[in-house]
Amino acid sequence: MRTYFILIFCAFGSLVYPQDHCIVRADISYTSSEKEYKIELDRRQNVSSLILYKLSSERKSYNIRDKNRIDELRKKNWKTAEEHRELEEIRNRYKIFDKDSILISNNSKTFKYSDSLLFHSETILEEKLNQPVYSDAMFVEIYENGLQKYKVYNPQTDIYSIVYYFIQSALQEYWQKVSKPILTKDYTSIN
Repeated sequence: MRTYFILIFCAFGSLVYPQDHCIVRADISYTSSEKEYKIELDRRQNVSSLILYKLSSERKSYNIRDKNRIDELRKKNWKTAEEHRELEEIRNRYKIFDKDSILISNNSKTFKYSDSLLFHSETILEEKLNQPVYSDAMFVEIYENGLQKYKVYNPQTDIYSIVYYFIQSALQEYWQKVSKPILTKDYTSIN
């Protein structure tokens, strides 16, 4: 019943949200491991691309300016959220991702869930007020055209269900179309 409600919710969102060209991205990482991947939906008018990225390595040699700034930030023990965010931005510039992509129909569930991610973000942010705290969790950041819309912890079928179903739907569609996926079920923890 809950899944049926979410699909109706998604269908309504797809009728209201403009569909010319938009890029929706979910960056997924885990607090207990180095696993990290991204799901990007490049939404076009007729056919869209689903692009998946998997963290393969991280260059360890920073340029001099970045190295000096990292050393400076580490000495401060990341006193503010802004300093921590700056450190993460520097680290992200040195990450190397494997990439794979497929074409998907604009009638797919993944496309409809992406509408809901964008159009119903207020609902998701309201859920965030009652968000439980996990020490070992999945961390998801949602972006629209490169700008962060919101971030959530541990999306599941009962909390942040739209985020969960977007990720699940995208991965299942990818696994159905690719014979040798770069992202496997055990890596993603979503089936």
